[in-house]
Amino acid sequence: EDAHETNPELNIGDLYEIPVSIDNFMRATAMHVKTVLKQRVREAEKEAIYNEYIDKKDEIISGIIEKVQEKFVLVNLGRVIAIMPSNQWVATENYRIGDSINVYVVDVVKDSKKSSPVLVSRNHPNFLRRVMEREINEIFDGTVEIRSIAREAGDRSKVAVWSTQPNVDATGACIGAKGVRIQSISQQLAGEKIDVILYDERPEFYVAEALKPSKVFGISLDEENKAMVAIVPNEDFSLAIGKKGQNARLAVKLTGWKIDIKSESQAEKMEFAPHHHHEDEVEEAIEDEIDEIAEEIREEEEYAMDEEDMASFEDENEAEE
Repeated sequence: EDAHETNPELNIGDLYEIPVSIDNFMRATAMHVKTVLKQRVREAEKEAIYNEYIDKKDEIISGIIEKVQEKFVLVNLGRVIAIMPSNQWVATENYRIGDSINVYVVDVVKDSKKSSPVLVSRNHPNFLRRVMEREINEIFDGTVEIRSIAREAGDRSKVAVWSTQPNVDATGACIGAKGVRIQSISQQLAGEKIDVILYDERPEFYVAEALKPSKVFGISLDEENKAMVAIVPNEDFSLAIGKKGQNARLAVKLTGWKIDIKSESQAEKMEFAPHHHHEDEVEEAIEDEIDEIAEEIREEEEYAMDEEDMASFEDENEAEE
């Protein structure tokens, strides 16, 4: 009814415009409108950035280092400045403004109140995974699978791999001829040493692989607590533990098993008998097998002699008849 007073031709559903003079607005109202508009623009920008970078989550992207602070590094990715906190750095790397850098996108936050919605990393285990996928065709096409990664960034990592094709050597494919492939990957990670081992569904064999380069000749399993005792030769004990316990620590992370490493002499004091064969046991087993074969031969000879005697007896009877 109010609208018809101004324009009788208007019907329900039509647009009714009310002219308003800008003079009627107070300065505070105008500032409020300005603030709301800026906020809406920022929200639209954040939405656009989120939609662009959410697809890059869990991937490696390139950027330029824009700022280096004590607690973070800012990386210019193009449309957004990503943040790499100090706990995502590699301790052995030096970050300088203007340097090109590859980073792994850990997360993209839609409603972030922080300075950047994109969190990136250089020390994440999946950074190594993505580099290996790019450098090794067999991993990229799924012929070789990465089953687990344990990483102490900048120093050393262990990677467990598995082949989906019986005729493909999983570790060989990753290492490459004369170690070319793994060396190329190591160079991209500031010289980080990478141990590639073969994954095995049998935990005792898996742990033995994970403790390389140390040899393991005895394992005692506690499957209920997912723990085991690994027996290594006396001369390999320090190798199994590693510098500052690194080798053992990485093996635990890689396999998910609690591993208690004992030397052969320690195991003997504990009266722990590792499951392996001594030379005298092997010789004894061979002798037993030879005796069994000899007995079978004797029985066959006796049976053959019995048949000859029977044939001879039948011939004699026929002659008499």
